[in-house]
Amino acid sequence: MEVHEKDIQYAEVVKHLALVLDRYRLYPEKHPAAQLAVRNAMTVLDSLLQAETNLTLGFVEGRMVVNDQFMDSKKAGVGEVLRECQRLQIESLTFERGVGEAELSSLFKLMAAAPKTLESVGGFRSAFEQASFEHIRLGTTLFKLVREEEEVVRKGEVGPGEKGTGEEAPAERAPRIERMEDVIEHCSKGSEGDIEIDVERLSFELEKKPDAVAQQMLVRAEGLEGLKRIVSGMAGFLERRLAQPFIREGKDFSAPVARLAREFRKAVLNPAVPAEFRASAEGLAQSLEQSADAIKLELVVKAFQESGGDGKALARIGARFLRGKEAREKLGDRLRVRLVNLGVPEDEIDQALAKLEERKDPKRSRQLEISPEELEELRRLRDRLGQEPALPAEKEAVQFDQEKKRVLDEINAAMRASSEPRAAAAALLSKIAPFSPPGAASAVRVIHRETKAFEALACRNLNGGKPNGWQSAHSLARVVVETGTPLAIPNLQGDPRAEDQEFVRKYRLMSYLGVPLLAKMDVGVLEFFTKEEHGFSDEEIRLLATVAEQAATALHDSQIQEGMTKLADELAKSNRVKEEFLSVISHELRTPLSAIMGYAGMIRERTLGELNPRQEEALEKLMTQSSELLRTINTILEATSIEAGGVEVDCREFSFKSLLEELKSLYDAPLGKELTLVWDTPGELLTMKTDRVKLKHILQNLINNAIEFTDKGQVTISARCFPQTKKVEFKVADTGKGMPSECLPMVFDLFRQVDSSGARPHGGLGLGLYIAKKYSEMLGGDVDVETEPGKGSTFTVTVPFETVVQPSSRLDPFRQFIP
Repeated sequence: MEVHEKDIQYAEVVKHLALVLDRYRLYPEKHPAAQLAVRNAMTVLDSLLQAETNLTLGFVEGRMVVNDQFMDSKKAGVGEVLRECQRLQIESLTFERGVGEAELSSLFKLMAAAPKTLESVGGFRSAFEQASFEHIRLGTTLFKLVREEEEVVRKGEVGPGEKGTGEEAPAERAPRIERMEDVIEHCSKGSEGDIEIDVERLSFELEKKPDAVAQQMLVRAEGLEGLKRIVSGMAGFLERRLAQPFIREGKDFSAPVARLAREFRKAVLNPAVPAEFRASAEGLAQSLEQSADAIKLELVVKAFQESGGDGKALARIGARFLRGKEAREKLGDRLRVRLVNLGVPEDEIDQALAKLEERKDPKRSRQLEISPEELEELRRLRDRLGQEPALPAEKEAVQFDQEKKRVLDEINAAMRASSEPRAAAAALLSKIAPFSPPGAASAVRVIHRETKAFEALACRNLNGGKPNGWQSAHSLARVVVETGTPLAIPNLQGDPRAEDQEFVRKYRLMSYLGVPLLAKMDVGVLEFFTKEEHGFSDEEIRLLATVAEQAATALHDSQIQEGMTKLADELAKSNRVKEEFLSVISHELRTPLSAIMGYAGMIRERTLGELNPRQEEALEKLMTQSSELLRTINTILEATSIEAGGVEVDCREFSFKSLLEELKSLYDAPLGKELTLVWDTPGELLTMKTDRVKLKHILQNLINNAIEFTDKGQVTISARCFPQTKKVEFKVADTGKGMPSECLPMVFDLFRQVDSSGARPHGGLGLGLYIAKKYSEMLGGDVDVETEPGKGSTFTVTVPFETVVQPSSRLDPFRQFIP
């Protein structure tokens, strides 16, 4: 493998390993996003291990080494994997051939575990050793960087001890903070040292659980001074550390901080909280609010600097980030000072702020716990759905939740009413239209289970609603599936991720949002395209992600239902072909066989001349085998008639005793083996009303089956009447080989012959018990069997005195699986 090609493969593996690590921090290991990340990582890792015996990641002097080649720290995932391995004090990590998804999943579950969890088992290395990995090793090989030659030199293996072979100890690594409780602990100690933070995980926790974070701040505080230290440290941390990545990306992180301030104020005013805390509640909460204001101010200034720095840009930025009058009043003076220092004329500042004042100000209550972004999204939704205007903010919030729940319920109901995936996807796009930007095109695409290619199920507002035009444009959908997270692109024109630029230009598309559809092992994407530039807000993305999460389950169920329906149809078709084939073949066989038996009968009657003894013996064998063949053909025709639903029940009154006497007469002839038939039947005269022919056929089949599988001993035929239940019970017990218990579920199956030997030493097609079972059910009864290997079997038939005829119907055992 060429060096350049190796570098590409190594970078691809590291990128996917970093993605797995990221997913395991956010989701449990069984979550579809986590499983998908492991599966993708395993694919690229396995491909590399086909060419090399192992893959070793080493970490030296703040750099990553992969199989003795340094990795560029700017490549995707390198920094994240490096930081995580340094935090866990991993010197090297080796993946060997044979590693599978289960081992890879266990490793990253361990790496993503909480620090306290690892400490409880003696640290990461101890936990790793306890896990007993077969194809993943922790190495203690030390590396030294020879800067003059830019190459890696192995220094040899170091034993289990912590001291190497004269190498200097690595510098102490900065602690890594991944949870808000760790941030609170850090703030409570007033620590000034350097720390590493997991931005995504911390921001996610702050956005989702601000009330829990506020409670943790109170619980950790040791007295009022301790609480002040925590609040002050938290405000500084949020403003100077956690918010900075969002500010660099042009995202407003002030809303989560403002929500934390509101939750903290509410928590500290609780009567159960110490009085000295409550007395300082307002001042402490204001510290957090000031942090939120500083974040928003920094965001506005940065956006202004990047936009060109004129009055029009300021008005546009202010309209986006300073919608509320309250925000403008709080930040106006400080914003003016910052802008003047940047050289912006004061008259331009005044004009821009005046334009903001002319805009209709949202009537937002200070007591309402909802962000300006959420209120803005609420009003947009209200306008699209034709709601009555000018509702108080509290009512708007309630109405928003109710409307969202109603639409989610409608989407779920509409999709579940569609058993076909394409219809379900079309229903989803129709119901979700009010939540998407006006005029937006939308599509649902899934990965085909067998071909692994994207399949467009439905689209709306593009290509005439025909999904086929979307088949080739899948580069963005592929990114969404690989990451398992939403992807928003404000401008598709020229974006390197949008590889299908011809498709983008053809339909004049501008902005894009893709949301993953994850349900069990099925994956897909819900996509939106706009023809005008549209910045999808965090609230829009969260809302559509919620819809997608619910829709994915319904879509998965419709795919399962469609698969079961197709399977049932295919099996039914197969059964029909089989029945038609058997019926035709049986008829075609019976015609010449009838001629053979007719002429044989004429010969036996000496119509065509006298016979000598040898001819008579041969003719008798011919007649016997022909009769057996005719019986077999008739049995096949009976079975196919049952399968086709063409058998009718002919109920007539008859004497129970006469039926038994007729049965006995059929078995008067010697059986040709050491076998005795014992008849234990009642003498009373009972009148039954059922299909006499079918009942006789049932009993004959059971008796013949017992004789066939019993070489010596006896077959006992017994009958009992039960006037209380108005039923008759027949038992046929033999002393034959019996059957193992695992064979019982299939003993009545079509063309099934079961015995304890596992071979097929006996004649017959395995239709007798099948016909007996079906005929018993037609007569309103049933057949059961008790058996034990080496001791024989007992078949019990129970039928009512009088059969109530049910409308005949074709039996299809596979339809029971279809909802």
